[in-house]
Amino acid sequence: YLKTGRNVGIGTTSPGAKLDVSQTTTGIGAIIGNTTHNSQLQIYTAAASKNSEIWFGDAADADVGKIDYDHNINQLLFTVNAGERMRIDSSGNVGIGTTNPLATLDVNGSAVIAGTILSPSMPQHANNTSASNAGLPVGTLYYSISGTDGIVKIVI
Repeated sequence: YLKTGRNVGIGTTSPGAKLDVSQTTTGIGAIIGNTTHNSQLQIYTAAASKNSEIWFGDAADADVGKIDYDHNINQLLFTVNAGERMRIDSSGNVGIGTTNPLATLDVNGSAVIAGTILSPSMPQHANNTSASNAGLPVGTLYYSISGTDGIVKIVI
């Protein structure tokens, strides 16, 4: 359907945008495909200081979720329940619960990690005594190996 004013509607007779695809049943609303090359969907803006965004919404809240690339600061932001929850900055740092990640992974809040955390730069010692004897100051984290298990401890 081509509406006066040059809006195109697929599945609707009253398109509200340049392209308005509507489906009244459950299922896929649109497919972008290519049989011989990579398929691409590009969201482009000619204004370097503007954003490229994908919005997720419903009848109660049109912008409850969003993936937002901010071209002005070259950062990718993720919004959930109308609030920013995560961002990837221009250096590749990931921030969860922070808008200014200062490390590869910067979490502001609690984190649960099921598995092993290893740091090649973290000193390894059998116990607190050997860590203290090695000259590590109070408050320093160290990795303690006991059999095949490892535990991060702190010098007290």
